[in-house]
Amino acid sequence: MPRILAEKPETNFYFIGDDPSGDGSTKERLLRLAAEMGCKAALDMTGWVEDPRPLLAQLQVSVVPSTSPEPFGLVILESMALGVPVVASRHGGPVDIIDDGHDGLFHAPGDAEGLATQVLLLLGEPDLAARVSAAARRTVTERFSMERAAAEVQRHYSELLRYGPAGSQP
Repeated sequence: MPRILAEKPETNFYFIGDDPSGDGSTKERLLRLAAEMGCKAALDMTGWVEDPRPLLAQLQVSVVPSTSPEPFGLVILESMALGVPVVASRHGGPVDIIDDGHDGLFHAPGDAEGLATQVLLLLGEPDLAARVSAAARRTVTERFSMERAAAEVQRHYSELLRYGPAGSQP
């Protein structure tokens, strides 16, 4: 946040969602850290949001900076579907979703400098952000739509049914 604010002082940061600790301790720790870094005024922690799409749609960049691998990362697909470019940690589920440099950008897990570099790249190059956003929407439609998922499930069931009971061959 400090590096981004140094180059783009008008930037606002939103932590959308509930405190994962369940007791508010993560929120308090993040607010304390933001205050120590001089960034608290630029930070809004929304808490639980029933439908985050209106908030996500207003973002210029959606950041998923997890330091522990997430199994999938639905917020990535939600952002991509809304045409919001994503910067995510290069591990876990995001690696299976994002084609780096095409429909999103990666940074190394825990690398704040690399994260800031990618965010500033998208904020500073509107044409790149627009290309990434358009590609992200296509990716969601082509690879992650309900229609695609249903067709894949049907294909798997059809393949299983061809073989009959477990262990038998046609």
